[in-house]
Amino acid sequence: MREVFGEGSTTDDDPGADAYAFLENTVAECIATGAFRPIDTRRAAQLLWAGVHGVASLKISCEQMMDGDATEIVDAMSDALLTGFCNR
Repeated sequence: MREVFGEGSTTDDDPGADAYAFLENTVAECIATGAFRPIDTRRAAQLLWAGVHGVASLKISCEQMMDGDATEIVDAMSDALLTGFCNR
């Protein structure tokens, strides 16, 4: 994760960096098309990345806290975050 958030160097074959770059590019496209309000692309991508990975981490380490289907919880987190970014 250090590489993704600019605290190290990435390699060309790092799937995590590739996934994050894809997310950041997708956020930029959403802003460009007006689907997202004008926001900082990098910050929005970081929030989406952290939100989904936070749910996954809690599901793994504190399963009793995160009851329910992991996919449903990730979908709910994504919806909550994306609603905040949407152009109203």
